[in-house]
Amino acid sequence: AKLWAATLKHRFGFTEAEIRLLVNGQATRAGIERAFREHLIAKAGQGTAAVFIYSGHGSRQANPAEADGYDETLVPCDSGRRPRPNRDITDDELNRWIAALARKTPNITVIRDSCHAGGSMRATARLAPEGEPAADVRVAARPPVVRYVSLAAARSDQLAHERYFEGRRHGQLTWHLSRALLDTAGESVSWGDLMD
Repeated sequence: AKLWAATLKHRFGFTEAEIRLLVNGQATRAGIERAFREHLIAKAGQGTAAVFIYSGHGSRQANPAEADGYDETLVPCDSGRRPRPNRDITDDELNRWIAALARKTPNITVIRDSCHAGGSMRATARLAPEGEPAADVRVAARPPVVRYVSLAAARSDQLAHERYFEGRRHGQLTWHLSRALLDTAGESVSWGDLMD
C-alpha cells in the first residue's frame, strides 16, 4: 500500500491530501467502505481521476446465484471465518460502490493485487477507445454500464503471490506495475503497454 501511495505521488502528481492510505488495522470493513464513500465518491467531480487500489487478501465464498457459484471478496483485516462473523466485502458490494463513483466521474481505475481478483469486477474485458483495457460492469443487471480500467493480479480461480523485492515483501503485480509506471514517468503509455 505504501509503494502504491508513493507511485501515485511520483508518477501522477497526487498530493498527500488526495491519497487515503489504510494500512493494517485501519483496513477494516468499515474503514474501507468509509474511505471509498468519503474520499472517493464524495470528493469526485466530473473529470476527477479516481483510483482504488487494494493490496491484501482476496477470497471466495459460495453463492449459488453466481454463474461460477462464488462471490469473489476483499478480506479486510477484521474479517472472520467461523466462529467469527464474515466481514468480507463481496464483488457485488464493490461493484455498487464503483457504480456510485461512476455517476460522478468516468475516470476510474481499479487495481487489485489479491487472490481471486479477476472475477470480482463482474467484468468482460474489452478495449476502450484509446486502446486501454477497460471493463463493462452491470450492477444488479440494471443499466447503466459502468466503464473503467481494471487490473487484477489473478483470475477469479487463481491465487496471487508475493515475493521479496529489495528486502520488502510485495505482491508481484504491485511491484512490477509500480516499477513500470515509475520507469515510464513523463511518457504517454497505455495500460496495455504497461501490462506487456
